[in-house]
This record gives sequence, C-alpha cells and structure tokens, in this order.
Amino acid sequence: MTGLSMTKFDDIKATERQFDIGKLRMPDGKVELRYGRVVKDTDPSHYVVFLHGRAEWIEKYAYVQADLALPKHVGFLTLDHRGQGGSGGTRAYIDSYDTYVSDTKKVIDEFTDGKPYVLVAHSMGSLISLYGTLTGQFTPRSLVLSSPFFGLPSRPVPTPVARPLSKFLSHVGLGGVSSGAGDFGRSTFADNKLTHRADLYQRIVAAPYRIPGATFGWVSASFQAIDTCFAPEKLKNLNVPTLVMAPTLEQVVDPNCARRWAVSAQEYAPAEIRLDVFHNARHELFSELPQTYKNAIVATRNWILPHLEG
Repeated sequence: MTGLSMTKFDDIKATERQFDIGKLRMPDGKVELRYGRVVKDTDPSHYVVFLHGRAEWIEKYAYVQADLALPKHVGFLTLDHRGQGGSGGTRAYIDSYDTYVSDTKKVIDEFTDGKPYVLVAHSMGSLISLYGTLTGQFTPRSLVLSSPFFGLPSRPVPTPVARPLSKFLSHVGLGGVSSGAGDFGRSTFADNKLTHRADLYQRIVAAPYRIPGATFGWVSASFQAIDTCFAPEKLKNLNVPTLVMAPTLEQVVDPNCARRWAVSAQEYAPAEIRLDVFHNARHELFSELPQTYKNAIVATRNWILPHLEG
C-alpha cells in the first residue's frame, strides 16, 4: 500500500491526474454520465467499481484508488451519479433507484467488457450497490459498504412523517422540490457531521459541483430502496461476501442502520457478512483522520483482493 496519498494536497492533485475522465450517454438519450477510469494494464482482467455518495464527485476520492494499491491487472472505475457531480439529470433528484442502478450497469458494461468486478461504495453508493445486487442487476464478486445509507436520520423530519410525506408529494408532481435537508457542507468545521479532518472538510465545502438539499422524490425513492435491502426474501438470495464499515459517531444517516442491516443479513443471507466498527469516527471514513482512513483502506483491500484473482 502507498503512503497515504490523501495527506498532502499536491499528492491528491497528482492522483486526480491519473484518471481518464469522459462522458457516456445513457440509453434514454437525455443524460450523459461522467465517468473516471484508472487502468495500469492495457487489458485489465478485473475491476474495482467505486460508487460514491450523494452530492459527491469523482475527484473527491481520487486518493482512494492510489492508496488501495491495486495489482496491475485490476482497473478502477467510478462515475458521478445522475443529478450530481459533472453528470446530467435533474439535480438531487431520482425517480427510482432502478435508474441509478441501470445507469451504473451501463457504465460497468461499457468498460469492463464482462470482466469480474467488486463494488466498493460509500453512503448512498452503498444503497445503490446493495439494491442493484439484491435485485439481480449487479453481479459483483464482493461488496464493501462504507457508512451505508440504510436508513434516513430522524431529523429534521421524523421518519414516520418523512416517508408518507415524500411519497405523497412525489405522487402529486412535487418530487423535484428540495426538502432542504442533507446540505452538510454549510456547517462550520466545529459543528460538522462528516469528518474530524479540518483540511479535508474544507475540500468538501469547496466542492466544484454543488447541488441543493435532497428532493422529496429522492427521499421517497430512498425509502423504497431501503425497504428492499431489508426484505428477508431478498437477503436469502444474497450470495456476495459483504463487508460493512460503520463509524460510531454517525450523524448523517440513521446511526443504527448499518448494525441493524448486518444483523438481519447475518440471519438470512448465505454469504459471509461482516460488520467492522470504526470507533470515534464520523461519516466520512475515506476522509477521516489518518489512522481511521488507513484502517478503512486496509479493511477494504483485505476484503476485495481475494476476489480480484483468477
């Protein structure tokens, strides 16, 4: 493994330059998705597909690719989700997680050429990854789910109110209206819920692609996807080894959702399910203090490498 590329901003810029950035038009003909690739071999035999969270963008995690120190035969593929980053689509809105999944599958199919891949994901990306796997649309060899978005926080709107309200507003055509929730980049560092790392928090605040708070359509679609991911009949078919990495100081998503899902999956799923708890860590495990970050990288690397061989 390399020496923690994210500790210096000049190193981060260097890792960003390793990416081949482009855009791919989706089958609907309306939206282009921005993708990023790092390929050390002209014909990789395996891939790591990285799915980031809501309101994020490719370059935010450029150093993760470098610090995973993947073998030469393994390519790295990522993308900006529809409605955020440099991709097209209505900002902060989605009609269904099936759209996120079909977008991602299009990018995977376009660039992996059917080669085996693993999914490494953060927050909303974890929900997309698991939902796509449980519905049979993704076929990863393993999953790593960092700070997974498997439950909405009870603030500012309690879940028993947010669920029917978002569904109703989406039904009457107001799904594209911003709920105002989820803009975590407006807090001061002292009050932030994302990371203990001041310099990386400023990098998040200075994001080049700003989007509004989560729309009611996104909230409603998220509830539906979460329900699918907790459904016992779906979990009984989960044959993909899955690592869940959960911080103890979680405030961005429901702080208990990762543990609840892991316990349920361990009961129903035939695959190995492991829960790693990161003490004194906030939501951004891949943008946290060096030791926390290193632990997250090591755990991820150890989990995926056996599935990137043969």
